Amino acid sequence: MRFLCLHGMGTSSKILQMQTAALRHELGDDHTYEFVEEIAHISNPDVPHYQYFALNAHSYLRALDQLETYLAIHGPFDGVLGFSQGAEFALMYLIRHIHIYPGEPLPFKVCVLLSRIGVYDPACWLDTGRAVSLVEMPKGLSKIRIPVAAVWGEKDWEITKNESLATSGLIDEEFIWAFVHGGGHEIPGPSINGSVSGAVKVIRRAVTQAQMV
Repeated sequence: MRFLCLHGMGTSSKILQMQTAALRHELGDDHTYEFVEEIAHISNPDVPHYQYFALNAHSYLRALDQLETYLAIHGPFDGVLGFSQGAEFALMYLIRHIHIYPGEPLPFKVCVLLSRIGVYDPACWLDTGRAVSLVEMPKGLSKIRIPVAAVWGEKDWEITKNESLATSGLIDEEFIWAFVHGGGHEIPGPSINGSVSGAVKVIRRAVTQAQMV
């Protein structure tokens, strides 16, 4: 499968490549990965640290439009993998797609969410310009029905753990494959015992389910 990979806030595609190296190695050679980053520095301009959007409606909507353009030019992709803000971005894009293109197939067959943070309602932003946090799908929209591997750490921030636990409010439960590792707000790696094998197991299950649908 071909995966689009979205990094966390304040990092970069290069950092995400390093963070996911162990996961990608264990997943094997059947997949390819394309790492995408935004162009806006958010800290020291001499250090390549980026974010996909700032915390306002204009920035969010612009980023979602840019992602749609990117997919039109460089896609299609079979799956999307996101860490932290990248996972939030992926989920919001899927919700936006359901809102704008009701009844049409989603742009990805499978989704990997690593320590996702809170999701805002892109439909509300589009319609009213207001930021509304989501724990369940907006009224009138069906839940996401593609396989999703949701991975987070038991020592993650409490709010992030709660958001990860609320994933079933946005995604049909029969498509969720969850794993909780022993670390914090981080991607499974060799330093967290059992985290790589556990994450790979649920990602493989999600991929297998996607291939069967």
